[in-house]
Amino acid sequence: GPDISVEPEVVDFFVDGGPVFIAESVSITGSKIVSITVTIQNPSAGDVLLAVSTPEVDATGSGTTSITLTQADANDPASANDFAAAVESIEFDYEVPGGEDPVTSNRTITYIGNDGEESGEAATTEVDVSL
Repeated sequence: GPDISVEPEVVDFFVDGGPVFIAESVSITGSKIVSITVTIQNPSAGDVLLAVSTPEVDATGSGTTSITLTQADANDPASANDFAAAVESIEFDYEVPGGEDPVTSNRTITYIGNDGEESGEAATTEVDVSL
């Protein structure tokens, strides 16, 4: 499957500071990309990933803890660069539920590409959540 690498390895997020982009630079290698799944592995209540669809790449799951990116048009397949740009547009946000104390443990986000048959090597980002 397609292999994904993501920089930086750690992203700073400040509670009440607004959403942050989780991947500044994304590289995807592999002959074919059918989908990429971006998931918060250890979410706290109030964690979300935010994504937007592009003409080349459909994004589903925005506002949840897992985003799936897929080809928007099978007749005009998205390139690795199109998928990389879609991943680079994903943001992390954390809204502390009312009456609760903020959870400042790091969140681990994984990126897994699939070529329709098998998944590639996962990339990860650590989100350093602080007050």
